[in-house]
Amino acid sequence: MKARLLRVAKLAGYVFGYLTLLFVFFYLTFPMDALRGRILAEFERQQRYGRSASEPVMTLEIGELDTYWLSGIELEDLKLTVPPKVDKPKAAFPGLDAAKDTAEPSVIEIEHVHARVRLLPLLVGKVMVDFRVEAFGGTVRGSAPYASVGNVEVELERIHLDRIAPLRSMLQNQPIFGVLSGAVLLTPEDGKFAKAIGKVDLQLDEVSLFDGKSKLFGVALPAAQIGRMTLAAKADKGLLTIEELSVQGKDLELAGEGKVRLNETYKRSSADLYLKFKFADGYRDKDDATRGLLGKPGSKIRPAIEELDPQRTFVRAKTDDDFYRFHLVGRLDKLDVQPAGTGAGKKGGARSPLAATKGLRGAVSSSETTDESPAPPPAPAAPPIATPSAEPEGAPVAPLPRGPKGLVGRGAASQAIDGDLANTETP
Repeated sequence: MKARLLRVAKLAGYVFGYLTLLFVFFYLTFPMDALRGRILAEFERQQRYGRSASEPVMTLEIGELDTYWLSGIELEDLKLTVPPKVDKPKAAFPGLDAAKDTAEPSVIEIEHVHARVRLLPLLVGKVMVDFRVEAFGGTVRGSAPYASVGNVEVELERIHLDRIAPLRSMLQNQPIFGVLSGAVLLTPEDGKFAKAIGKVDLQLDEVSLFDGKSKLFGVALPAAQIGRMTLAAKADKGLLTIEELSVQGKDLELAGEGKVRLNETYKRSSADLYLKFKFADGYRDKDDATRGLLGKPGSKIRPAIEELDPQRTFVRAKTDDDFYRFHLVGRLDKLDVQPAGTGAGKKGGARSPLAATKGLRGAVSSSETTDESPAPPPAPAAPPIATPSAEPEGAPVAPLPRGPKGLVGRGAASQAIDGDLANTETP
């Protein structure tokens, strides 16, 4: 009996040793270069799907790929190149100049990233992936389920905004500086983000805008110190409601509210947000550039920023308390930004609960939709108006600042405005 048990133990030892050595040598000799090539080929195939051969697509470069512990991989020196939309250059935000270098692609560089599948959840049929990304001068770490039920947890630590190239492209090359930190926690009910619950807490510190070199409407503005920006939101049944979005900075005051309807994909999620801001009197009176473009405090002369845009965007966005208010509505991948000031409301444009004189007055109402329903269409834009009722026709315009080459006139500034705006007939 003992001899038989000994033979069985020997056979089991041989099998266990064989499987162990097989796994070890498979792990050590896995063709990572071949896997790297397969990842790049698959990424290119997905980008090319449904597009013509001449159409530019995103490209991915991987410097090094290797194994990470027993169930993960790590990558170093990633570079994602996002091509520009050269077919129709257009400012992403009403009133901003279209970027002159729209033909330049945006490059996202990631120093290190690793992802690993947790082993214990596999025993109950769940696939949870832990990840860590080192990019933009900071770190993003967290966990997320893959084709299974589980929480999405993301923690951001000291992400530098000025290192995010696509963000600067969205702002038409207007520089923005700041450090982003915070956390996101979402629990998809029934495995669907359209029914997710959770919260978002983000904080931006050391925020500043402009650098004295990049031009807005042909005028180089000095740096505006914004300070700290806070975003707090709560998700319930797939509806993310912004509870706090505010800035009380030295040179800028900003407030916002609204809701985002979450969905299974980023493109199908939709937003209904209102945002208003104004520059402090001290910044507007800082130098000739700010006085000419933003208007001198207490002056009855209309700011040049309201005159240089043929669509009168900032005229229609201005409120009675000198804020500029906008309505951001539609799918997140095609967000429509509409002026929603006092004049726009009077002409039947989008109305906002951000009252001109009463500040924030509750959340924006949002119709309940399911994950199967399409995103709501953008609200109709307010028609252009000739001049607000508070200012008679022919009101004087603020003098533009003098640059190194003389007076920055309407002609020079108008040439910097987006091609679509330049062809629009001024009301």
